[in-house]
Amino acid sequence: MTEEFDTRLKERLVRLQEGLPDMSAKTRGSRQMRLSALALVLVGLLGVATGVAATSVVFREVSGGPVPGVFSPGGPLYCSSIYQMAPVVADPLLRELGYKVTWQIEDRDAKTSVQSTIPPSDGFIVEGAIVQGVLILVVERGRDVKPVPINCP
Repeated sequence: MTEEFDTRLKERLVRLQEGLPDMSAKTRGSRQMRLSALALVLVGLLGVATGVAATSVVFREVSGGPVPGVFSPGGPLYCSSIYQMAPVVADPLLRELGYKVTWQIEDRDAKTSVQSTIPPSDGFIVEGAIVQGVLILVVERGRDVKPVPINCP
């Protein structure tokens, strides 16, 4: 997941660097520092944008085909009590079921998106996908974030 992102970012940076005029050795170091700073800013902005969009994604392209979210019809946790559960409550249950869990934490107040192997102490689970054998669960948290009920048969 992040390897594909890193590869695309590196390719874009190489194309950007190839388009820049050749500079003397004296200014080359500062050019590389500016490119590094630009890369860090781009990674940060793209990371937050990607994380914010992650909660609305039900299908994700992985290994050439669409993979349904784990709570979607046909998903392994469809209509389970894990949906909208607190991460600290869900974590031991999921590990008992044999899942290796990564938490994608979407903090609406701080406008951040981070991944962790440690479940956050607040928020609730809103979506998930299994990517390369790892269960990635999206957790929303924030003052005004409220769970939305799901209709199960």
